[in-house]
Amino acid sequence: MARRLDDQAGEIGRRVDELAGQLSPASGAEKGGKAIVRGITGPGGFMERFRSRSGELYDEVQRLLPQDSTVQAANSTAALSRVIAPV
Repeated sequence: MARRLDDQAGEIGRRVDELAGQLSPASGAEKGGKAIVRGITGPGGFMERFRSRSGELYDEVQRLLPQDSTVQAANSTAALSRVIAPV
């Protein structure tokens, strides 16, 4: 009886793997990792969209601020001072 239960568990596992393979051709750790990398660095991926959007936002800042204007960066200056103080 125990052997039959083990056999059934194996059959169920194989069938689940088979169904998963039919649902997603990118199964497995290596394929999954490659899919993640493509989603980040590939065409239309996160990095491409980030660069595009950040470029748009920087262009908007340049449009809104005159060329000779200054912007206070007190929080950044304070954080930098804390980080480099030990050095």
